[in-house]
Amino acid sequence: MNKGLVEYQIMVLVFGNTTSPAITTYALRKTVEESDSDVKNLIVKNFYVDDGLLSTQTVQEAADLIKRTKKDLAEKGNLKFHKIASNSLELMNHFPIQDFSKEVQDINFTEEYLPFHQILGLTWNLQTDSFMFNMYLETKPFTKRGILSVINSIFDPIGFIAPVKIKGKMPHLFSLH
Repeated sequence: MNKGLVEYQIMVLVFGNTTSPAITTYALRKTVEESDSDVKNLIVKNFYVDDGLLSTQTVQEAADLIKRTKKDLAEKGNLKFHKIASNSLELMNHFPIQDFSKEVQDINFTEEYLPFHQILGLTWNLQTDSFMFNMYLETKPFTKRGILSVINSIFDPIGFIAPVKIKGKMPHLFSLH
């Protein structure tokens, strides 16, 4: 039997493919190419795949930037900007609850204790507004290779602990006699 060639084309981004992070990043950046410079800067410099971290001088500035970014992503790329989390009740009041991250949808901001929130492989303590690393590292032999394996397995896309990781990689510190 002689059948013709059949061409298939993926029409949606398949979550979990090796190329998914790069495609997601490209799509977000392409979508905001014509946006205001601060919206473009938010996406280009403050996003890692589909998670973003933002710090502004005022709550109003953050709310305005998030709203304009949401609007541009929706109108120009049919993309939904959601999973919003903040330790500021004032900021959260600017958005509907369905746009909140699951971890903060049920928060009572008047309580003494705010929960932890997972972002970019980090744990964000909303109460203290600080980041923490929770590491579950498998035991490796106490050799140069074992130490480097442990250091290189720490996920730190923002580079918060880069000074510690770099110091651990310095060869003159390896005196394993």
